[in-house]
This record gives sequence, structure tokens and C-alpha cells, in this order.
Amino acid sequence: MAPLLSVRNLSTGYGKKQVLFDVSLDVMPGELLLITGGNGSGKSTLLKAIYGLLPPWNSDAEITFRPDPEGQPISTRQPTLNLKNGLAYLPQRNAVFDDLAVEDNLHLAGHTLRDANEFATRRIAVLELLPTIQSLLRRKPETMSGGERQITALAMVLLHQPKLLMLDESLSGLDSDNAGLILSLLKTLHVRSGLALLLVEHRQTAMQGFASTEFHMRLGRLAARIIVDPVQELSSL
Repeated sequence: MAPLLSVRNLSTGYGKKQVLFDVSLDVMPGELLLITGGNGSGKSTLLKAIYGLLPPWNSDAEITFRPDPEGQPISTRQPTLNLKNGLAYLPQRNAVFDDLAVEDNLHLAGHTLRDANEFATRRIAVLELLPTIQSLLRRKPETMSGGERQITALAMVLLHQPKLLMLDESLSGLDSDNAGLILSLLKTLHVRSGLALLLVEHRQTAMQGFASTEFHMRLGRLAARIIVDPVQELSSL
């Protein structure tokens, strides 16, 4: 089976500071992959580079996405096309519009869909996947808990029916109850829809046993690959 996402020999950084050093990884269809590491280790930089928000520094770097198993891989270097092609990225901050009701946030997120009927159909599907969002539709994110804001951000991105969702520190700023809620929702999405997930997190204890594949990032390099027993993974649901 071909990887859904393939990263090869990726080096990049900011200004004159190199942050990533020859990073390579694959995400398979339906896989749940976690990258842990301390602040400043390069985790967020990796997601930005994959999504085309940072250019590779080396000419031999390759980042490709294959949403259709029978089709040709697609370069991810054009962020405006990634969401349309099925690759979604949820940043750590500024993923919702604080002063707009959740319903309006959903409409803004869906403005690129073809017509009102397609938006309505996908909106229903999102409400079924995230039933908690139903009670939030008239509220504004500025009045919500961190967990409710994250659920809103998830709902917005799921309108686009991605094949792979990349999440940058999705538990940042959440207490243990809200963190558990978000992890439970992500696990349910993964199981019910077959959505592949690539998460980066520094809270290693909270994420223990969550993913089927795990890497640790240190000083811009990946190491310590762990395969979790799939039986154990399913039994934790």
C-alpha cells in the first residue's frame, strides 16, 4: 500500500536558523501517527513545511500527498490547494473567529464549497460526527472553554472531508478534562471515518498509548519509532 503522505529528506528553518535536519516519514491511509517532543524541537515547523507554509531548504526534499490510492502523488507546496485535495492543517492558535457564532464560523469555513446544498449535506455529517457542536451553534468562541473552541475548530475543518488531518498541539492550554474530551473525539473520528491523523504534542504523558505509530523529535530530527499493539489501541476506546 502506498503512503498517504510521504516526506523525504526535509530540511528547513527560519531566517538563518535551521530547525529541521533531513526529516523523512510516511503516513499510511487511516493511520494515527503521533510526534512528541519538547518545545522548540521542530514539531510545529514540520507541519508548516508539510503544508507548504515553509519552503524546503534542500533541493532533494520531497513532500507528496496521495489522496487517491490509484492516482498520482500531489506536491503539497501550494497551501491553497491542500485542503481541496484532502490535506488539512489545524494550527495551534487562531483557528476560529472569536466574535462570530459557531454557526457563522461553519459558514465561513465552508465558503469554498460548490453550493449551498453541498454545505448543508456536509454540515449534517459534521454534526453527526461531533454531536457536541449542536449545543454550541449559537455561542461565540470567546465565551467558550478551550475544549469547546477546539471542537469548533475541528468542525470547521471536517466540513472539507479531509483524508489526512494534521493537528499542531491540539491539547495546548487545556485542562485534563478538556484534553481527555478532545482525545476521545479524535479517536472516535479516526475509528468511525477512517480519517488519518498526524498529531504533534509535547504532553507525552497525556498521549501515552493513543497512537498506532509514534516518533519523538529532538533538535529537528526524528527518532524512537514505536508501534502500538492495535488490539491494545482498540481496547482503549
